[in-house]
Amino acid sequence: MAGGDEVVERLVAENDRLRAENDALQSEIGELRGLVGELKIRVADLESKSGRTSKTSSIPPSRDPNSAREEAKLNRAERRAAARRQGKQPGSEGKHLSQRSVVDRRSGTGLRYAPGVAPI
Repeated sequence: MAGGDEVVERLVAENDRLRAENDALQSEIGELRGLVGELKIRVADLESKSGRTSKTSSIPPSRDPNSAREEAKLNRAERRAAARRQGKQPGSEGKHLSQRSVVDRRSGTGLRYAPGVAPI
C-alpha cells in the first residue's frame, strides 16, 4: 500500500494549496467589494454634481461645464431665430383699461365730479 499513501499525501498537499489559494482569493474579494462600495458613492456624487449648472444651483456661471455653456448658446440662438417674439404677438387681441366717458377733475379743494355723475 505504499502507492496509496503517496496518492493520499499528494491529495492532502493539493488540498492544502487550494485552501490557501481560496483564503487569498476570499481576502481579495473582500477588498474589492469595499472598493466597489466606495466607487459607487463617488460615482453617485459626481453624477449629482454633473447636473448642476448656474441655472439649477447657486454656483456662478463661470463654473458651468462647457456642455452647459454650449447648450445655453444654442438655446439663445434658437430664441432669437424663432418666428414668435417675446410679449404680445401681432394680431392678438389687446388688453387695456377702457377710457371713461366722463372724466374726473381734480381741484385744489378735492375731487369734483362731472355734472350728473354721482360720486361712488
